[in-house]
Amino acid sequence: MLRAGKSAIEVSRAVNRSAPSIRLRNCEVWRIDAQAAWLAVRGRALLEQTQSLEETARLLGRTRVAVKLRNARWGVPVVRTNAVWAHGSFFDTWSADTAYVLGFVATDGNVDQSLRCVTISQSHDFGQEHLKKIQTLIGGTVYGPDKNDSYQLKAYSRPMAAALNRFGLTPAKSLTLQLPPVPDEFFWPFFRGLFDGDGSVSRAHKKGERPDMRVSVASGSRPFLTDLSEKVQTRGIKPARLGRWEAVWSGSAARAILELVYADSGALCLTRKRKKYLELFAERAAWGDRRLLIAHVGGKVQGSVEGE
Repeated sequence: MLRAGKSAIEVSRAVNRSAPSIRLRNCEVWRIDAQAAWLAVRGRALLEQTQSLEETARLLGRTRVAVKLRNARWGVPVVRTNAVWAHGSFFDTWSADTAYVLGFVATDGNVDQSLRCVTISQSHDFGQEHLKKIQTLIGGTVYGPDKNDSYQLKAYSRPMAAALNRFGLTPAKSLTLQLPPVPDEFFWPFFRGLFDGDGSVSRAHKKGERPDMRVSVASGSRPFLTDLSEKVQTRGIKPARLGRWEAVWSGSAARAILELVYADSGALCLTRKRKKYLELFAERAAWGDRRLLIAHVGGKVQGSVEGE
């Protein structure tokens, strides 16, 4: 009504409010209108100059989404400056690196609903370093850290997302993931990717016994864990103990898996997990030497010490 030329008194009578409140509201309305007009003029000019949503948002003190929504009306052509398109044909040919990245994405990555972007997440600085290694293989851009000290590798490629979708890595796959059909010669690189993405290695032994290892791979999909355990079993390794959200191997089975996973010392892997494995291996070997020393001092020299 104010914009139609009515006075504050006339409006106050019509809406049953006081005239001062109408005048105050009028100031707020025109201030908001002035800010919107300034943002439209200044924002459009900056966007035409920079052709970047990110840079325009930074200069205006607004979010990228806010600038993008306004640009839907402005129609200013922009150039993506923060994204590098991924190598869409990466998963078309099998290799050890292909199998590893497939396993890593299966446990620690996701494909968006539009089948346009593949995202892999890791935390801390060592996670950033690992994502940069994967980036050299598939392309994309590494972002972070965010407020939780985590990093993300975003790879934009519809062909890549479609390939992962065919492997069973669908959007929101946590509860529906299926074991991909990985060639036998690349199964252990694939397992190493699963292990690095959402697995762990830890000490497993009772007091007074020789130190041993425990290996686990976590997933929200029970069929995936079951098929993974069966696949490992076909390699002559004991089946896993299946929990609600993880498959666990202990003792000789865990050692056999880790020896096969790290058979190639130069293969792509998370260095902190490989370091943990080597520490446990050295601890187990040192404990064996201690048993030999005790047997020698006690007058019972043994040529070997049983590993189990």
